[in-house]
Amino acid sequence: MINFYDYPIEVEVRSAKDPHVQFGILTRGQFLLDESPGGQIAAGVILLIFAILMCGMSIYKTYRFCIKYTFRDYQRKKR
Repeated sequence: MINFYDYPIEVEVRSAKDPHVQFGILTRGQFLLDESPGGQIAAGVILLIFAILMCGMSIYKTYRFCIKYTFRDYQRKKR
């Protein structure tokens, strides 16, 4: 037996016409719009390219910040 003392319990009652319930019924509880492997691979490739671009930009900005503000002598000696 489990005693539920001092735990907030929230009960939510939804109508059968609620869009969230309808979406769950249409997707059989998976809540996925595109289940095809090709669509998932395309989405994954797009997300990977975006992540690589974001990492590249952050590395470039960090490099520029270090050269410009931290290693000023390095820049002078390089010339």
